[in-house]
Amino acid sequence: LTRRRPNRPDSYKKLKERAGDYLEQVWKRKAEQYLADSGLLHTIIRAGSLQDKDGGLRELIVGKDDEILKTETRTIARADVAEVCIQALLFEQAKFKAFDLSSKPEGEGTPTTDFRTRFAQVNSRF
Repeated sequence: LTRRRPNRPDSYKKLKERAGDYLEQVWKRKAEQYLADSGLLHTIIRAGSLQDKDGGLRELIVGKDDEILKTETRTIARADVAEVCIQALLFEQAKFKAFDLSSKPEGEGTPTTDFRTRFAQVNSRF
């Protein structure tokens, strides 16, 4: 597309309207693949819908290949995502892994505190 009409940003806009979110998802996935193939130290966290709620109150759910789409809730508190990012820097078990992240509703399950074990459950490198 850019080779044909490089100076027409409306072409991209029209394509996006027709393709919906699919085009955006394709490029996000390509960027993740590029990072995974680079050999650079990384952790890819694909968070569910973000909520402005207090963190540390819910059990976190990790999965791969859109497994969390099968769960009742696909949301997570922004504070919980921030905590997972920090914890991923601290534990070897999070290196070179990719996972989806959401949480159970508050009051269901036990709030996640053992991040080492949670990261060890992940076996997807991309």
